[in-house]
Amino acid sequence: MAFLLSQFIPPDRILLLTFTNKAAREMLRRVELLLGRYPTGLVGGTFHHAGNLALRRYADRIGYRRNFTILDRSDSKDCLAEVVGEMRLGKERYFPKADVLQGIISFSVNSCQDLAAVLDRQYPYLARFQSEIERAAAAYQARKLAANSMDYDDLLSQWNRLLVYCPEARDYFQDRFRSILVDEYQDTNRLQFEILKSLAGRHGNLMVVGDDAQSIYSFRAAEVRNTLDFKKFFPGARIARLETNYRSVPEILELANRSIAHNQNQFPKELKSTRPAGPRPVLVVTQNAFSEARFVAQRLLELREEGTALSDIAVLFRARYQVTELELELAARGIPYLIRGGIRFYEQAHIKDVLAYLKLLVNDRDELAWRRILLQLDGIGPGYFRRFWSRVSAAPVPMETFLEPDSSSGLPFRSRPGFAGLQKLFRELRRDEYAGQPAAQIKAVLEGDYRSYCLSNYTDGPERLREIEELARIALQAENTERFLAETVMGENFKGESFDGNGGEEQEMLTLSTIHQAKGLEWKAVFIISLADGRFPFARALEEPEGLEEERRLFYVAITRAKQYLYLMQPVIEYGWEGNQVQRLSTFVQELPESDYETWLAGDSNGSAG
Repeated sequence: MAFLLSQFIPPDRILLLTFTNKAAREMLRRVELLLGRYPTGLVGGTFHHAGNLALRRYADRIGYRRNFTILDRSDSKDCLAEVVGEMRLGKERYFPKADVLQGIISFSVNSCQDLAAVLDRQYPYLARFQSEIERAAAAYQARKLAANSMDYDDLLSQWNRLLVYCPEARDYFQDRFRSILVDEYQDTNRLQFEILKSLAGRHGNLMVVGDDAQSIYSFRAAEVRNTLDFKKFFPGARIARLETNYRSVPEILELANRSIAHNQNQFPKELKSTRPAGPRPVLVVTQNAFSEARFVAQRLLELREEGTALSDIAVLFRARYQVTELELELAARGIPYLIRGGIRFYEQAHIKDVLAYLKLLVNDRDELAWRRILLQLDGIGPGYFRRFWSRVSAAPVPMETFLEPDSSSGLPFRSRPGFAGLQKLFRELRRDEYAGQPAAQIKAVLEGDYRSYCLSNYTDGPERLREIEELARIALQAENTERFLAETVMGENFKGESFDGNGGEEQEMLTLSTIHQAKGLEWKAVFIISLADGRFPFARALEEPEGLEEERRLFYVAITRAKQYLYLMQPVIEYGWEGNQVQRLSTFVQELPESDYETWLAGDSNGSAG
């Protein structure tokens, strides 16, 4: 950027694109520092920001007026919900809610795939609703056009449409932006690529900065082929490799280099450290997830005693459910922590939903548990619930009254199938074989209607189901349901108080993060947990080469978050409903030469780590 300006390229001929407003502001701030002045006329910001500016000039060429309004995510969801309601699509049981529909439509737009293809690959459990979803999407688009409104995805899709179908607009932007710069290019999706291809179609003066080894967001429609095939799309392009690393010690970079070398589809790179030699990474073999949690907690306390602040330590994981045992251990030891990009395990809506069923088995006068469960049924709102509760709570045994055949009288007709299913489930849960067995109770809830409810109500439904399965595995260790519920509440109420209780020091907090949320960050010490095939890499990734390569890129990102200490954690035994299973060490660790890391066998005690 500074070079272009130093070559007397007018600022208003430059387009700078990135992915967050924060990153855009930072880049513009640096340019201002280099030049000693703000480059007036420069267009810099997110793709959506640039799309908005373009459409304000030419929206009337594609059927909108220039004073269109922009729907935020909440407004977009409300609009979609109205469309579904008017079309009476929501009356079919487990038709996807507006949040889920929004995710499906958004992925379709950004990946430039039709809805059928998206449903087939990303949402196969909703494929039976394909025709209805296509009708809803078309009606939603028509509703926005009639209201002269665009959602965030429209700022890109309509900008692309403008560039494709309006030669006047395309000529204007191609002539204006003689130099286009894009940061974090590995995160671009197909739609963003099509926009860049049109903008650079005349002058071809496009520079992108990205690392194909850190392309990890395909679930958001990011397309690694945009990077890998760049020279095919732009034949005259030159490639500059930036291989100097100022963060990690050489031993960590050697591990990262060895790992990513197994990907066939990549631009080969060899990261080189500017730092002196440090400790070798460590593979820590533990008996199970609970002993893994004990080791991590003990070792991070030892690191703290050795001078590493808790705030400079992170535990990274492939999926949210994999850190549950560690959260329990941290709570038991009073170690403060924060979850990046999420909330604590037991505070999540779907976990609280399932626990509400168990609470009623222990205490059928728990009004909040009844309310949480009943309000999930179609047609039951606060008013109907109050009528139900006033009748049931007056009975000597509320559960017995609920299970009576006529207990749904007075409730709306559309709620009756779900109500009957709820009665059937609780009759099952009251059988002797479930008494005091929280894991079996959770499994029964999951195999009932809750699985379908979860998939139709949450965009990340499959991930939430895995977390509920993890909850059941934890429950296998519980003495009984009442004790299990008490332990979960105690874990939920731990908020991360001051570490040593002296009150004189600024509180330090350990970071727990998914690897996706950790991208771009760094810590002195990093633990990567749950390194077993099926958990990392995910089982479904093992079924296709592209999936496995993205999982390996994710492993690479995790490794390169560490500056000095890196611990690779392998729990050998997995507790499950069908008994214990031996877990195979992650493919990604097996690929590495054993000379590149140390191996520690962690005892299953509360003693010193290592």
